[in-house]
Amino acid sequence: MRKLNQRKIRWIIREMEKKELSVCKIAKLQHITPRHARRVYKKYRGVKKPVLLPCGRKPKLITQEEADTITALRNEHPVGAVNLEMILDSWGKHIPHNRIHRILKEKGIKHIKARAKHPQSNGKVERLFAD
Repeated sequence: MRKLNQRKIRWIIREMEKKELSVCKIAKLQHITPRHARRVYKKYRGVKKPVLLPCGRKPKLITQEEADTITALRNEHPVGAVNLEMILDSWGKHIPHNRIHRILKEKGIKHIKARAKHPQSNGKVERLFAD
């Protein structure tokens, strides 16, 4: 089953009101079940702009302790979020790399990527830490 956005919902309502296509045909075109198409029509038929809820889970709030731990660790080891996660795991703490990445992004810390087997790109990092 596919996620329906505002445009698809309006199209389903418009086609159901025209009554040119059957509910089964509309559902097949949108890759949903006929029952879901009827539910969408019943719920949104009088609404011009359907308000859809955001998808997925709510992001877990970042504690100040986690942020301090990550920034201190990042100052010691200038590596990316995945490697920071592995270091933390070896210490017995676990913070997912997605949260680590979000913390680093909020702090304005950016991971500089260098190409593998290209020693000249090491100069990028060396120039940054030359101060």
